[in-house]
Amino acid sequence: MQEREKIIERIQKILARSHSSNEHEAATALAKAQALLAEHNLSLAEVQVRTGKKSTYVQYQHMLAGQDQWRRELMATIARFNFCELVFWSGTVRVALIGEQENIEAVLVMTRFVEEQLEQFAASGFARYARSGGSAHGRSWKVSFYQGALAVIQRRLQEERRALEARPLPSASSDRFSLGVDAASVPTCRALLVVKERDLKEAMQQFYPKVRKRASRRHITALDGYQAGRQAGERVRFRQEVDQPRSLWP
Repeated sequence: MQEREKIIERIQKILARSHSSNEHEAATALAKAQALLAEHNLSLAEVQVRTGKKSTYVQYQHMLAGQDQWRRELMATIARFNFCELVFWSGTVRVALIGEQENIEAVLVMTRFVEEQLEQFAASGFARYARSGGSAHGRSWKVSFYQGALAVIQRRLQEERRALEARPLPSASSDRFSLGVDAASVPTCRALLVVKERDLKEAMQQFYPKVRKRASRRHITALDGYQAGRQAGERVRFRQEVDQPRSLWP
């Protein structure tokens, strides 16, 4: 077995423990799996598509930290990258995530981590802007900041997704490349990811058959804030190693 496959098998076993009824054990297992994913440049989706098991989809009700549109858009973007869908109720902080449990947990971890970074970047960025004599109102500047950051985060996650789709399937080992096999003929993860997307679409029909899609509208009112947000979006880290994980399921 190739070294990469051994790592994937190890992560799969750890993820199995994330379903423990013991909240601390479950959170610890997920944190350990996330650390291994980051260490070995793997995605949770790549690990899952190699299991060959039928997916089980659930919905999870969640309350956002605020009604700001950027929080909802951030979670929706991260959800799509992790093969989940987000449903929201207008005028409230209530949302629902639909997906496999491990993916929903990954969305919550990643969203929390990115959200905290963006809030810090926005606060320090506006403070610098104000000291330099900027005249834009604080809220207007920060709204534009988050719009810029989200645009870059969406692009970066799309790039990660394309890279994942191009990865060879487990049967297409690195030895085949050394034997001169044409890379274009090696099957990739894309076909399996298409299956995951189909299963998610079916789950959405089951849980929310009448949900309506709404396009987000962006009106930039502070160009300086938008540009600062784009710079912050390039600096954001998507994953971290958690030393003392907290329970993700209240």
